[in-house]
Amino acid sequence: MKMLQAKDIENIGELIEPEKLEMTFSTPGWYAVYVLVCLIIVFIIYKSILHWRKNKYRRSAISKIKNQKDTISVSDINEIIKIVAIQSYERKDVANLSLESWVEFLNSKSKIIFNKKSFEFIYTNKEIDKKSLESFVNDSVYWIGKHKI
Repeated sequence: MKMLQAKDIENIGELIEPEKLEMTFSTPGWYAVYVLVCLIIVFIIYKSILHWRKNKYRRSAISKIKNQKDTISVSDINEIIKIVAIQSYERKDVANLSLESWVEFLNSKSKIIFNKKSFEFIYTNKEIDKKSLESFVNDSVYWIGKHKI
């Protein structure tokens, strides 16, 4: 391969530069991209609003429990969970459940596993200790927030 020498470089001539390219987003393809991005954003906002509205009952139930956290009883929490379950599932499947069948139903609809002993306090009218009540409140709030529909 032959190396270029100084005299060869002088004979090359004037450098020819390409035409300048316009670097703007005003071509029709970019308009299509803008419209597509806007439609995707509108769709995401619409789906988010639907999801937010659909879960209003969950937020309402959780706020009831959290607002009464110091004075709430196991039977009050059970009542709130039952109302949420009736709103989420068919009334005929939920309304007549009690103790074992109720706990099994709740456990089948969420990752959280309720302890049957927590619900026994409803039927025996025994006093529940503060630690167990706090655990039951937390489990209930989790169930309300995360149950499968």
